[in-house]
Amino acid sequence: MTMRDISSLILMQIFAAANTKYSVTRLEDICKRDGGKVEISFHFDKPKVFTYSSVVEESVFQCHLEFELATGDGFIVFIDEMDIEFNPTCSKDYIQFGWDVGFITVGKSEKMCQKFESHEHPDDEKEEKRRDYIKETSFPSRIYHKMENEIDLWIELHHQSPNIRKHLKLTVTPARSCHRWNDPSQMKCPLSAECIHRDLFCDGMINCPKNALDENFESCEDYVDESGFFESPIGIPIIIILAVVLPIGAVILVLSVYSICRKYLELCRSHNRENNSESSGAFPSLLRRRRSESREPESSRTDEVAALALSQIISRGSRVADCQGDRQPRLAGGARQVQRTLSSGEDSPPPSAPPQYADIYKDDPPNYFDIVRVEENENEEQTS
Repeated sequence: MTMRDISSLILMQIFAAANTKYSVTRLEDICKRDGGKVEISFHFDKPKVFTYSSVVEESVFQCHLEFELATGDGFIVFIDEMDIEFNPTCSKDYIQFGWDVGFITVGKSEKMCQKFESHEHPDDEKEEKRRDYIKETSFPSRIYHKMENEIDLWIELHHQSPNIRKHLKLTVTPARSCHRWNDPSQMKCPLSAECIHRDLFCDGMINCPKNALDENFESCEDYVDESGFFESPIGIPIIIILAVVLPIGAVILVLSVYSICRKYLELCRSHNRENNSESSGAFPSLLRRRRSESREPESSRTDEVAALALSQIISRGSRVADCQGDRQPRLAGGARQVQRTLSSGEDSPPPSAPPQYADIYKDDPPNYFDIVRVEENENEEQTS
């Protein structure tokens, strides 16, 4: 079993699942209660499937169908399934085919009532199973074909029991005589003079009259290779599937990537907000602590500078008073109070304004020359 065989089998199953050429009609819906004739028209490229799966409620179910084909020469009927009451002469349940000349029925087939199990393609990859399918012995008895553009079908089913269901499934395919038509859409059935529409080959449904050769796996491989994959019936459903699945897959992929990116961005924003809130909460306390630490040295340095400046003023005033003789006792008590406050280190609120000169000295300020003389005398004493 080669990969080529496996791929051909898979593609045939896909095509059968995606096949829309066949119209399916229930015989219960179209047959007349009195068994009158019902005319059904066909087109060359449109086969039909007729089914029956019911309990016969009345004493007998009768149906008469006439198949008409304007663009062809005849019909090929394949019995996919038949499960009705069997007896050697088919005197009760049966199906029968016939054909007309004008309005007169000139020929009929034998009645058929044998049991045919439901026909299905084998899914097994074993070579012998596939060959057994091709050599199915019931295929010749399952097929009726007549090259007439009108054929008749009679069905008669009798009531047996309320619990017994009867089953019937027929595939009716329009056919042509290959030598009479020059149509590129048709293809010759193997070992036969009849042609069917080329899209009916390798589609999982039996349409040709000889041993289901239109569904032969080897022939289907050659058919795909000869006609080209995308021009063959197998390629049509693949194109449809790709045209539907690929855009849907692309949309799902884009939406998935968008959703992931959106969640990632939201997570990053949340993380940044948490970091900002922590920083904003910690920074003010740190700033207040640093400000409080920086204020203490500044206030102490300010007090030291003020005390030093005041002591220099007092010492100079004392020296000037010594020179004048009676000025020292006249120092105001305000200066001494300021000096005591600074030396005691008590925490008192700063004054609203610096003290005035009159608050410190009650007398007039000393003359500049008196201060200069005092400094010259001190310098002379130091040098001597």
